[in-house]
Amino acid sequence: MLKVLLQKLIKFKRKIMNSIKIKLSLIANLIAIFALIVLGIVSFYFTKTSLYESTLKNQTDLLKVTQSTVEDFRSTNQSFTRALEKDIANLPYQSLITEENIINNVGPILKYYHHSINALNVYL
Repeated sequence: MLKVLLQKLIKFKRKIMNSIKIKLSLIANLIAIFALIVLGIVSFYFTKTSLYESTLKNQTDLLKVTQSTVEDFRSTNQSFTRALEKDIANLPYQSLITEENIINNVGPILKYYHHSINALNVYL
């Protein structure tokens, strides 16, 4: 009788231990799931912020390069136009009187400038 009672007590203890193990396992898994969700949200937020900052920096750099290119183009064209103006102004007055003289004397200058810097606005 004592032996049967002892066996029942052992079975009951095993059920309780199994139940406690399952409950602890469930609690541990829920904590892990919650931690992973929080980690995912935090990672998403920081990745999103970092991506926005990186994109903003890239666009700012692109605008700076574009601005520099436009300023260089503008200064190159201004210096080119001044040099062309000086070359045409240095021609004698007789070479600018008629349209034919202008074509014969100024035309080659415009052609050389056009070929030297690949400018289309020479003929304007």
